[in-house]
Amino acid sequence: NKPVAWEKLDFEGLKKAVYDHTHDVLTALKKQGTTPLMVQIGNEVANGMLFPDGDERINLDHFTELLTSGAKAARDVDPAIKIVMHTDKGRNDKVARQWVEGLVSHHVPFDIIGLSCNDTESPDNWKETFNDLATRFPQYGLIASEYGYHKRMLNDIVFYAPGQRGVGTFVWEPTRHHEALF
Repeated sequence: NKPVAWEKLDFEGLKKAVYDHTHDVLTALKKQGTTPLMVQIGNEVANGMLFPDGDERINLDHFTELLTSGAKAARDVDPAIKIVMHTDKGRNDKVARQWVEGLVSHHVPFDIIGLSCNDTESPDNWKETFNDLATRFPQYGLIASEYGYHKRMLNDIVFYAPGQRGVGTFVWEPTRHHEALF
């Protein structure tokens, strides 16, 4: 859902708010010497963001315009920042592939596909998804944006993705859940 401060904005105002917020946060980070190497626009946005305006299932154009606003802001702060688009569909190759195809067909600027891989089932589906996306979209890197179980296996899946497209993995809540690191 939209933040309360953005609830009454029309769609053009919402796009500007996404741009301004992203730009302001990244500018503050850059000023303090902590410019990020990569920025994820939204979190697990397979179905969209900032509902109802950015609901991907209702209006793919609006959703991709919001993503593009955030990506443009990040690039305006520092063109070297890698842009991540993140879906929670790491286990579902077909759905993840269709989502990426939608972003590509709408010319959303990004560099890395992020997949959540957060459950205890066999990692075989994750491998299928990473391998397929690496093969179909060789212009993009791949990361596991969130995961908790099967750490060694998932790291190997990402590291050995076709074409060396795997960029890295990010453990979700490393101190609290699942196979805690600390």
